[in-house]
Amino acid sequence: MKVRECMSHHVLVANPRQAIAEAARLMSKCDAGVLPVGEDDRLVGMITDRDIVIRAVAKDKGPNTPVRDVMSDDQVLYCFDDEDVEDVAENLAEQQVRRLPVLNREKRLVGIISLGDIAKATGATLGMTYFGVVVGPFIFWAIVAATASYAIAFAAIGACALIAGLACFRKEAGR
Repeated sequence: MKVRECMSHHVLVANPRQAIAEAARLMSKCDAGVLPVGEDDRLVGMITDRDIVIRAVAKDKGPNTPVRDVMSDDQVLYCFDDEDVEDVAENLAEQQVRRLPVLNREKRLVGIISLGDIAKATGATLGMTYFGVVVGPFIFWAIVAATASYAIAFAAIGACALIAGLACFRKEAGR
């Protein structure tokens, strides 16, 4: 199956001159934490909700700060619309990202693909489940690998909370 068969064709795109507040509204509108940034149908970067928080809010930059000032443009990952979905799923897992902009061979932005898009498109013919969605074994493990870093982080936070709780308990018990 090719990427063009399961990607989302309707993509909201931020402009590098646009204010970050407007980019945040676009993210809210499409319920996503990332937007491609484009000029003249060309992908020039990506902006995430995290970029806005770390590169703007944390540095006291205002809501009218241009997207260009906070977007990631050093290494923009993407895939082509004629690539095999399995290859893209592997790339998503290796890079530990959940979405990739999709370009045609003229390098024009034509869509975006997510792990969810891949899971829905391949689920009917394959057999494992991920949160109730049937996916193939390869894609299942790609999803697991892409989300593993979050699971490790939450486990570490839980362990720290447990250790802190035990320390408080020992202090209260006079040990």
